[in-house]
Amino acid sequence: MQPHEVRRVVFDLHGVLIKEKASWAMLRRAHGVPELYPLLKMGLQQGELRSFLDAEVCAAGLTRDDFVKAANAVELNEHVQEIVETLHLMDIGLDIATFSPIIYENIIANSIHPHAFLTPTVSIGHVPMNIYGSTVIFDSRGKYVTTFVYPNDQEGPWSPAVNIRKKVVLDDIAAKYKLEKENILFVSDGFDTEASLHYPTVGYRHDSGTLQTIAEITDLRELLRFM
Repeated sequence: MQPHEVRRVVFDLHGVLIKEKASWAMLRRAHGVPELYPLLKMGLQQGELRSFLDAEVCAAGLTRDDFVKAANAVELNEHVQEIVETLHLMDIGLDIATFSPIIYENIIANSIHPHAFLTPTVSIGHVPMNIYGSTVIFDSRGKYVTTFVYPNDQEGPWSPAVNIRKKVVLDDIAAKYKLEKENILFVSDGFDTEASLHYPTVGYRHDSGTLQTIAEITDLRELLRFM
């Protein structure tokens, strides 16, 4: 990979930018909501599973404040702020591809670098980061109602993890900025196999044997060698 080829770096959130590996699971456990995979094994269809989980999350009383508190408690991985600042100053476009709630991601992104993140359109000067994640709907009292995911499928609101495809997000990023696949570097800690088969992927302390990587790194500052 030639230095001039990388135009955007797309980060997975969990295990890459933050140490937490599963934010939704963490929130569910903390509030007594059933885990997802046992429900999938029960044979629930998408609509049934969505309705069941929404009912369970509502019954647990999750609020906007619960998501905010969880985000504020997250610990960043080593050198995250340093590498984001460096890439931002190099005018490398930055994205987060995850399916955690955007309300949660925005707080984390702001804590990493408020000037590099959170602007969804291209601005004059530095290219801002875009965040691709799920939208949590709250009622007027701040109580959880339901969740939608980007990119939204034709069946509507999201729940099952089996419908999450980060390749679709990467395809959208490539189309949006008129980039070739070689212009995008994806950084993942694992389990993004489909995306890694189509886009150059760097494994950061990854824990999946099916992730196809062009390199393995243990320090995020090593990303600079691909710029």
